Amino acid sequence: GFEMGSFGLLVGQHFEDTDELTHVNLSYAYNDNLSFTISAPVGSNDGDLNSAGELISVDEDPLFVVSYTLPLGE
Repeated sequence: GFEMGSFGLLVGQHFEDTDELTHVNLSYAYNDNLSFTISAPVGSNDGDLNSAGELISVDEDPLFVVSYTLPLGE
C-alpha cells in the first residue's frame, strides 16, 4: 500500500490452493469521515481449474465503495 495526502493505493493478492487473484484499490479520503474507493481485479487465473476441478471465474467489474464513519464520542 501507499498513501500520499488524501489518496491511497493498495495492491493485494489472494492465493488459495491453485486459485490466484490480484486486485487494486484506489481511494480518496474527502475528510476524516467520508472516503471513496474504486476496487478492480487486474489479474487472475480465470479459465483455469481449482483444486476441486471447478472452473475459476472472476467478476472483473470494478466496485465503487463509499464509506462514512460516525464518531461515537470521546
